[in-house]
Amino acid sequence: MFLNEVLEVGAFTAISLYILVSALIAIKAKDSIYAAAALGMVGLGIAGLIAMLGYGYVAAFHVVIYVGAAVTFVTFSVLMLREQPAEFKEIKVLAALNALLLAGVYLLAIRSTGIGELGSVYLNLGEVARVIIEQYWFPLLIVFVSLATIMIEGIIVARGEEK
Repeated sequence: MFLNEVLEVGAFTAISLYILVSALIAIKAKDSIYAAAALGMVGLGIAGLIAMLGYGYVAAFHVVIYVGAAVTFVTFSVLMLREQPAEFKEIKVLAALNALLLAGVYLLAIRSTGIGELGSVYLNLGEVARVIIEQYWFPLLIVFVSLATIMIEGIIVARGEEK
């Protein structure tokens, strides 16, 4: 029992330090692309802490929705502003650390949800679609409008039109 507590405190400390270093990189980065990547690393650290609390599904959604959306938004904004990219710098150590943390977050999420312990689950997609359309029509409308706006902006950027 004592070893589990030591490992948990060690993991919490390591993830917290990772978040702090990533946040400092995001603040100090001169290039917006590196700042966006560091922001994504902060989000992965937060997802790791959420997974350590036992909320694996929330951690997985945090990675997919918040981290993915934030990095995509910042990168897309940089492309729209046509900022000149900085010179490529070797960041192999940070990339390896980020990959290890992501793997750890997924392992913690899978362990905390007990996915391996579940039997087969029947999911009727027609029923899921009916519930989403009937009960969550307004958020669905907002998602559609947001995606259409992003698609239009992407087409404008790709065509190189001036506003």
